[in-house]
Formats: sequence, C-alpha cells, structure tokens
Amino acid sequence: MGTITVAGEGRITARPDLAITTLGVDVHATSLSEAMAEAAGTMERVWQALRGGGFKTQTCAQSDIQSRSSAHTTEDRTTLRLSGL
Repeated sequence: MGTITVAGEGRITARPDLAITTLGVDVHATSLSEAMAEAAGTMERVWQALRGGGFKTQTCAQSDIQSRSSAHTTEDRTTLRLSGL
C-alpha cells in the first residue's frame, strides 16, 4: 500500500457529513507545461490514494491553481535562466 507524506500547516472545519481541506503539490520544472503535467500526475496519485482509503471524491472540486517563475543568474552573470513552476 502506498503512503502520502504531508508537511505544513492546516485548518480543518468539519461536521459529521462535511470536511473542508486544502491539498496541494509543489513542483519545480524548466517549463510551465512540464510543471503542470507533473503536478497533475502527482495530484491524481493523491486522489487515487484517497479513493483507495474509502474517501468519496465525487463531491470534491479544484478551486485554485497557481504558477510562478523564477530567474537565476550564473556566477559569472553571463546567463539568465528562467524557470516556471
């Protein structure tokens, strides 16, 4: 059986028939399309693990997606490398 490792902080508000939670993944890649594909694959594995544990995902929804890029200059300051996530 697989495992899910979680690091961070969270707040859960729950009634017996409702739970609100936030799940997310952090991906670093050389292009936005690579990052999106990797993040989608990782989140799908999270959903599979939840469904495998009996969690009903039919009532779940994605509400947010974020991306940002970062720039790195080489030591000799001759090359600027952009990366997106």
